[in-house]
Amino acid sequence: MKHSLIRVKCYLLKIFICLTLILPTIILGVGVDVVDASDVRPSPTGDLEGPWEVLAGVEWQKRSGHTSVVLPDDSIVMMGGYGSSERLNDVWRSTDGGETWSMMTATAEWSPRSGHASVVLNDGSILVIGGYDGTNRKNDVWCSTDKGATWTQKTGSAAWSARDDFAAVVVPSNGSILLMGGNDDETSYHYYKNDVWRSTDGGGTWSLVVAEAEWPDIRSHAAVALSDDTIVIMGGKTRGHVSIGGVIQSSYDLTGSLVYISTDKGQTWSQKTSLPRPVGGHASLVMADDTIVVTGGHYYSPFGGGESYYRDDVYTSTDKGETWETATGDAPWNVRAEHTSVVLENGKIVLMGGYSGTRWNDIWQSSDVGVTWNNIACAEWSQRHGHTSVVLPDGSILLMGGSATSRKNDVWRSTDKGETWTLVTDEALWERRHGHTSVVLSDGSVLLMGGYAFPRRNDVWRSTDGGASWTQLTETAEWSARDDHSTVVLEDGSIVLMGGYDGSYKNDVWCSTDNGATWSKIADAGWSGRENHTSVVLPDGTILLMGGATGYDDEDLLNDVWQSKDGGVTWTLVTEHAEWAARSAHASVVLNDGTIVLLGGDSSSGYLNDVWTSTDGGATWNLLMEHAEWDGRRNFTAVTLADGGVLVMGGYGSYLNDVWRLGGSSGLMNFLPIFTIE
Repeated sequence: MKHSLIRVKCYLLKIFICLTLILPTIILGVGVDVVDASDVRPSPTGDLEGPWEVLAGVEWQKRSGHTSVVLPDDSIVMMGGYGSSERLNDVWRSTDGGETWSMMTATAEWSPRSGHASVVLNDGSILVIGGYDGTNRKNDVWCSTDKGATWTQKTGSAAWSARDDFAAVVVPSNGSILLMGGNDDETSYHYYKNDVWRSTDGGGTWSLVVAEAEWPDIRSHAAVALSDDTIVIMGGKTRGHVSIGGVIQSSYDLTGSLVYISTDKGQTWSQKTSLPRPVGGHASLVMADDTIVVTGGHYYSPFGGGESYYRDDVYTSTDKGETWETATGDAPWNVRAEHTSVVLENGKIVLMGGYSGTRWNDIWQSSDVGVTWNNIACAEWSQRHGHTSVVLPDGSILLMGGSATSRKNDVWRSTDKGETWTLVTDEALWERRHGHTSVVLSDGSVLLMGGYAFPRRNDVWRSTDGGASWTQLTETAEWSARDDHSTVVLEDGSIVLMGGYDGSYKNDVWCSTDNGATWSKIADAGWSGRENHTSVVLPDGTILLMGGATGYDDEDLLNDVWQSKDGGVTWTLVTEHAEWAARSAHASVVLNDGTIVLLGGDSSSGYLNDVWTSTDGGATWNLLMEHAEWDGRRNFTAVTLADGGVLVMGGYGSYLNDVWRLGGSSGLMNFLPIFTIE
């Protein structure tokens, strides 16, 4: 199981999809699964096929080592890279500055790759050049004249050696292409390059400008071409060697901060003032006034036991690379390298994707040359996991608390099925926490219970105004302080709380018949003590409890299903091993016809994005989707809407703030995102 926590900010775009689904208003999540059986609403019948629709987030998958360019019509085109498990050859286009994206092709004619370069020629055509396909480095060149939809090969074997992690620019005055440096052969100690090549026919043929430029052998550097044809190369990774008796024994990467410029189209180079800090795998761009902007990157040194840092710095130069200033040393986007950045006609900078131990598909925009940044394709609430979500009688959705780099006690509300969110309060009276539960009572009031707030809590809070204000019903409920438990509401209004972790794994069951003010223990259940399980209520009042974990090891994960037909007093094993893999921190919801839907979670093989259904009370399960469009995750929330839509929100795979929808009143079946990550 994965239990590491990573600071992340990821953002998804707005899209809309419709699906035929029948779903009552039911609320649940990872360890905070909630169902109000009294608010079952009829909705149209239908099957649960995908895809999902992204309401807040980005359609294209997380990636690094991709390329992005801006076309003459000011649209952004993104190409290839390395995704969650393989290299990609998809092409995406945005016509609104990165907020929404359309797939131009899922499989371009060029092979999947990363570490390639892309440029836009004066006629608006796009070139994809070289790269690495996971087996071989490439020296092919491909051209698209229709914004990335189709591609033709200009050459399958250019004169320069096959390579990746190089730089390429277009010379403004004549439209020629310069290719510089890179990595061409990992079997040699001298495989980084400092050569310069030129093409004057759109990438079809190439001639050597200089075999050994004044700058060192280098890869993962950045380069820009200024309006007066000055070429600037910045940073990158060089090689150091250990020699004995003149014989190289080993080699290692060194990260550089050197800056070189050429005023004769790459023939000769002179060294300038270094970047403020050494970086490789950074991104660079040039503004309309020739200001150079460098973002992010990675630093590595083998000395002193080895040092490795990802950066979130932004550096600028207004004098052609002669001197540099730090626009910000702590941008709000996650530290990263192998991302891309472009500048639009209006001067806005757009930064996309990258890698920092995990890959990203967030999109950030800056309107002040990199000083400040806004997340443009995500939910208004920040990335988080361990939060709760409920649906109110008026159909609005509340999202409460959770944790990322710090715990939260904010409350957010959406009145448009998750597409946009408004802050209800940034500081609720209850302490910042995650792993709590929330339910909606028949009068529309919201209860919030327990969770981890350092230390764990057993308090109960109530809001009667949609989360704006809160009253504490009890500071110390009769059940022990705990987190990662589950809670449901029955048709008679009684609240049932089950399991969780208080320092030990619990299998106790508690009931409140006075809206959470007092509690009575009604069972030590037959199921093993556990946390991060889910619980739902079926239309006939049966409570189901599914999965969870009895410890931190893979063998402690569960895929059993238990039922109680008497409000949690007695329990019967439905199945010891359901068809879905043992897991914890998943989500579950119930449809109006009693179909149970179980989604995602944390398993021995990693974070899941599968979707399962059961139509016989959890006895047997059918795989609906092995891989939904949203990334695998744990400790997220899912709710069902009155129109038959299912929403998935946030969670951890990296910290997320995306929103995805499956189903809806239109009759289409899709899972697509609504918003995304912190």
